[in-house]
Amino acid sequence: MLSEEKSISRPIAVTISGFIIGRLFTCSTIPLIILFVFERLIAVIVPTIVEITVDITAIRIV
Repeated sequence: MLSEEKSISRPIAVTISGFIIGRLFTCSTIPLIILFVFERLIAVIVPTIVEITVDITAIRIV
């Protein structure tokens, strides 16, 4: 159970459009940091639980 709690608290990148899941960021970052490329929003760092919710929502839509 302890290992599951640790994995849930790790931040992950979730892309905004198309419910596409980005790469896992194992570095220690503050949740909800916004990443920009060429002044365009590409992803948001969120807790893993948010990524799981996005996955479930995407599966239900498809």
